[in-house]
Amino acid sequence: MAEEDTRGERPSSRYIAPLDGLRGIAIAAVFLYHEDLFAGPTSVTALDRGVHAITALGWAGVDLFFVLSGYLITGILIDAKGTANYFRTFYARRVLRIFPAYYAFLALYFFVRPHLPVGHYPAVDPGVQLWSWDYTSNVLVAIHGWTATPKTIDHFWSLAVEEQFYFAWPLLVFALPRRWLTVACLALTLSALGTRVAFIGAEHWDAARVLMPARIDSFAVGGLLALAMRAPTGPTLLAKWAWPCAGVAGALIPGLYWVPWMRFEALATITLAIAVLSGALIAAAATASPRSTVYRVLGAGPLPFVGRYSYALYIVHQPVILGLLSLGVRPTIVHAIGGSVMSQRIAFGAIAGAVSLAAALASWYLLERPCLALKRHFRYGSVPSDADDAQVPAVAVA
Repeated sequence: MAEEDTRGERPSSRYIAPLDGLRGIAIAAVFLYHEDLFAGPTSVTALDRGVHAITALGWAGVDLFFVLSGYLITGILIDAKGTANYFRTFYARRVLRIFPAYYAFLALYFFVRPHLPVGHYPAVDPGVQLWSWDYTSNVLVAIHGWTATPKTIDHFWSLAVEEQFYFAWPLLVFALPRRWLTVACLALTLSALGTRVAFIGAEHWDAARVLMPARIDSFAVGGLLALAMRAPTGPTLLAKWAWPCAGVAGALIPGLYWVPWMRFEALATITLAIAVLSGALIAAAATASPRSTVYRVLGAGPLPFVGRYSYALYIVHQPVILGLLSLGVRPTIVHAIGGSVMSQRIAFGAIAGAVSLAAALASWYLLERPCLALKRHFRYGSVPSDADDAQVPAVAVA
């Protein structure tokens, strides 16, 4: 198929297939992390322990999603700045992208699930529900801890962080010229690191992990990428330095995570290192030639397919994993082979993944796509297509 001619279009109106591939990697990492957390059999062999050590880092998928959001949202807002109905258009399109699937799931979870004929599903207190309805569940976790929110939906804290970012970021982009927006992104990156240090020093571990001021650096790194891509020599420099930066950050992260006295709960710097790695991967994907290996790996096949449905997949995958376990579907449905539990992990993961993908596809075709069609009523001035924010990842990770 011939590549679409995007010359003369705003950068944010171009569809970049490898970014969907990165979303596929992020949601796969999140899924494997939660499968290991909730259903992972006890590691026995060296292979099992090695796989566990890798999937235990899957929580870092949140940072990749956050940086992607910062990159794409900042680009959209920069390109739309100065057009008519700047705020109205942005917020309307975000509502159409995010609210339908999210609120449909909450309605099913809070009002239908307690009446199902299988399992024991007590109703959730309305006071607890409110934190989910108004996108402040991350604040609930910061104040009262993880036990304050139902386990099935405690991963929604990251959706709350993203929604808070969507609310505030258009104001910042609108108010600042590009030079000062760059300064603001750098300042926010440093302030987030300082905020985490302060929270950790006061032993507010959960607050350091889930509150927006402590996580804004990931979005700011994405914002810096969007600004760099719009500089005259920006794409060339990003393409040149993306992989060296990814190599340095990637080499630091395992040491920061696995050294015994540097666990991630008490280490403020690992989040920034992961954000830098994520930003480098995004830069490499966004500047990749269609003939490059990066483009072929990330832009075609299963990764971009999964990435396109990552929002609904993120919403449903944890309830699916816990729901299957509550119904008695466990990894032990197959036998361990050669003393390794890998066969059990693969079997359960395949079942949970298939159910999650089926639910995500149903969400897309029955709810999300019809709502997205309404975006035609909310266009960014002279932007010629609806591709401008089709890729914005409205997902994160617990």
